[in-house]
Amino acid sequence: MFSLTGCVWLRLLEFRSQLGEFDDYFVTKINGEGFTLNFREPVLFSDDLIYLSKLEPSEKSKLQDTEYWLYDFKKVNANGRPVSPEVDIVFRLGFDSEKMMNSWTFSPIFLAMAPPQFLEMSLRGLGSSKIFRSKRQVKATFDTLPKLKVGLPLKQDIIQNLGDPVEIIEENVGQQRYIYHFMLDTDYVEKGYEDRRFMEMRLDFANDSG
Repeated sequence: MFSLTGCVWLRLLEFRSQLGEFDDYFVTKINGEGFTLNFREPVLFSDDLIYLSKLEPSEKSKLQDTEYWLYDFKKVNANGRPVSPEVDIVFRLGFDSEKMMNSWTFSPIFLAMAPPQFLEMSLRGLGSSKIFRSKRQVKATFDTLPKLKVGLPLKQDIIQNLGDPVEIIEENVGQQRYIYHFMLDTDYVEKGYEDRRFMEMRLDFANDSG
């Protein structure tokens, strides 16, 4: 078991190293399916993701030699119940015939919240992240990345795509924080890791941002 888990962390470290040399190991694509990160030299196995996340995907499917795992996070209200109409944030992971992850797709709603350049820069930032093995967590810093000169969406753009937030917090004068809650649609979460099923999104706006 020690040998197995050790190999998982070595592969995770290698993946982080690849992100640090982004252009050598990854290709990005944007189309109607969203923003896709394609892997030139896959290093992570599907079982690694289950071990690290303690979650099963919402859905599995297969197309030719590629298996796809869908992680469907549904917007929920303050009581943890899905809202109507539904709002879904979806991640789709692709695996080759050797069960190695070779693609990662963010659903189009992500592009409504952040421009593709921002998503790519965020992924590049994971190359300098810190891995906390005991907590199975990865924390990234973006201080060393260049500033992007692209416009971020306005408040009305976010509301149009995500609907009303579960909570609005008045931060400093002239600034609001919109908080959204999402819950993964899955049939299995390992005992003790139930919080992994939930995702909180915090978006800060200046009151004059529209």
